[in-house]
Amino acid sequence: MARKRSGKSHSSDPRGALLAAALAAAEDGRWQAVTLRTLSEAAGVPFGQAYALFQSPGDVAAAVLNDAVIASMAEALPDASLSPKDRIFDAAMNVFDHLKDRRSGLGGLLAAYRWRPVAGAAFWRSLGRFARVSLERAGVGADGAAGAARIAALTRTLALVLAVFAEDDDGLSRTMAALDTRLHEAERWAKRLGWGRASEAA
Repeated sequence: MARKRSGKSHSSDPRGALLAAALAAAEDGRWQAVTLRTLSEAAGVPFGQAYALFQSPGDVAAAVLNDAVIASMAEALPDASLSPKDRIFDAAMNVFDHLKDRRSGLGGLLAAYRWRPVAGAAFWRSLGRFARVSLERAGVGADGAAGAARIAALTRTLALVLAVFAEDDDGLSRTMAALDTRLHEAERWAKRLGWGRASEAA
């Protein structure tokens, strides 16, 4: 009979250790060579435990964004008296604030997946979730055909702003300026999609 392994993690927080290892690899420009096994080794997490948490490096990358999106939902909703653009700005900046300490690694992930839509599918889905939650928290509809168009447009905007965010300082002044500019550019055509119409879910 084979000896049973304990399966005990070397880390008290295996999920956090895997995310930290992923961000370190991405920051060093090594993300494209990463596998789930190399991440588990770097994190000190048994491979079986790593696989139970994430099935691919892309899932780990997606979790970096997803965690910040979920954390942002504990924040107060944007002020209803603001314009739709400003409400979206506030909702999106809440997420960026929760990503502040992960800027450099996130920039590495973005660079690795920019021209690899299949490998980065989970990461891009998480960016779409970022966009959807920002719209919904802003009280702007994210359902139906118009909602899908809004999500697609905001996802593209967030991808562009993430590149600025990755090089920004702790004040995030450049990120705020880039997001404000991109949302201003989108506002003209977005009004045609009913940007100011409140979401039923809101």
